[in-house]
Amino acid sequence: MTHPTRVNPILYNRLQYALSDIIGGVDAEVEFVAQHIDQARARFAENWDQLDVHPDDPHKRYIDGTFRSINAFYVIEARMRNDNVIELRNIRVVLDPTI
Repeated sequence: MTHPTRVNPILYNRLQYALSDIIGGVDAEVEFVAQHIDQARARFAENWDQLDVHPDDPHKRYIDGTFRSINAFYVIEARMRNDNVIELRNIRVVLDPTI
């Protein structure tokens, strides 16, 4: 089953904040918006029922990915709203010198 998705504008603010002190952060932000956000929406839409569930909130799920422009990975959190629309709201970026 494919679910409708939307990106809450706060995700972009959180992305910018997460990358603000990282060398290459602007390139990573452009990369994420240009290459990863549509893939993330599709993964949530198509795989919602198979994704990891937040231990404190069964309406939240997560996906992860890696940047090409910086040595970091990201985790996106989405929530199923009452109207059954999946809303991407939060992102965490973790630097990883091993990738």
